[in-house]
Amino acid sequence: MSRSQLIRQGAFLESFNLNIDRRCLT
Repeated sequence: MSRSQLIRQGAFLESFNLNIDRRCLT
């Protein structure tokens, strides 16, 4: 896997986790 793919995947996972956190908080 290339570095750009890893960065994109990391950003996706980060936003995914933020969405889960927001859903749990509300």
